[in-house]
Amino acid sequence: EEDEAPPADAITFAGVKYNRPFVWYHPGKVFPAPPPDPEPTEAWAVELLQPALEALFPSCPPDKRMDYILYMPAEPLPEDAQELVLIGMSDESKSWATWKEVHVHKQWGVVHCYNLLSHGRRIYRAQVWSSHGAHSLHTMPPMHLKSGCCPVPRVILDASG
Repeated sequence: EEDEAPPADAITFAGVKYNRPFVWYHPGKVFPAPPPDPEPTEAWAVELLQPALEALFPSCPPDKRMDYILYMPAEPLPEDAQELVLIGMSDESKSWATWKEVHVHKQWGVVHCYNLLSHGRRIYRAQVWSSHGAHSLHTMPPMHLKSGCCPVPRVILDASG
């Protein structure tokens, strides 16, 4: 048997194929609405990640939207999974394009975002954001949140990066 070549829109990183877009980010504005129900084993991750993305990257004004798609692994998470990893690429068409790796941790209820950096034929992670700085393995300054006409979403009150 021959191995199937991954589709053009699949990303393979660290031996895992990522090809399912995270469609719960602003359904109806960024992705078609209504989004499908998440896999039962991944519902907890959607509940943690969706509000964080929508608070950090609001749909209005349009220039504040996230300019890349996060992809979930091709295979749904097993029942006992405690972490979901997603991959995306920011500024894909630019020379300074940056790979992003997002970790959603079930036990701590936290989301971490990393830039993937190449150095000497190796890939290194640099943490750039956490939804809760106390659960981060890197010391980052707290986010400076500007209070406008709306209250700050609870999901990013303890954010850092």
